[in-house]
Amino acid sequence: MTARDRVFLAILDHWRTYAVPPVIRDVCKAAGVSSTSYVWKQYRLLEMAGRIVIVQRHPVPVEIVKLIQGPVSTGKGV
Repeated sequence: MTARDRVFLAILDHWRTYAVPPVIRDVCKAAGVSSTSYVWKQYRLLEMAGRIVIVQRHPVPVEIVKLIQGPVSTGKGV
């Protein structure tokens, strides 16, 4: 498992446990990484890969974004 996968799993686990985005130090600890700048780099790479969205400097998995947004209305009535 790569460090990027560990960071992603740490983000997912935090969301599952607390239902809020993790702070970067929590991700560092859970992923076994000591550098916050390294984790931030992984955030950016995960975002470019389409696995997370950065919202106000917090990682949100794409699946959760889809849940929050709900079904998209077509505007053609009910």
